[in-house]
Amino acid sequence: MVPIIICGHGNLAEGMLAASEMVFGGMDQITAVKFLPEEGVLDLIKKYEAAAAGFDDKEEMLILVDIFGGSPYNAAARYAVTHPGTEVVTGVNLPMLIEVLSLRNSGTVQDVVDSIRESYSDYYHTYSEMIAHRADEEEL
Repeated sequence: MVPIIICGHGNLAEGMLAASEMVFGGMDQITAVKFLPEEGVLDLIKKYEAAAAGFDDKEEMLILVDIFGGSPYNAAARYAVTHPGTEVVTGVNLPMLIEVLSLRNSGTVQDVVDSIRESYSDYYHTYSEMIAHRADEEEL
């Protein structure tokens, strides 16, 4: 099982974890890390270290963060440099998290990341594209 840390600004990670538990029930080897306004990158690194210490698998870990270049990402990148086997993915949202959770028992961190990379674009839909697609279908 791939251990997972979710981190985002404010209560985002906790909310996403709570929402995913509505789908999967209680889960092991996953934790949410809150990034508070008064904290910095070093505070987050300490939180990542504390979260990772509670995981069974110390060889691999996935950190899902909200914004590329934000403090949760910067801290995760610094953590990953000193912890081989740790991968960081940005842009976490609920559909991505649910996909990750459905895959994490069947492969490595890299397998999960490859799957995200392959299917992540499937999560984005716009109203205008759906209407255009529906119009195209009606013309046929």
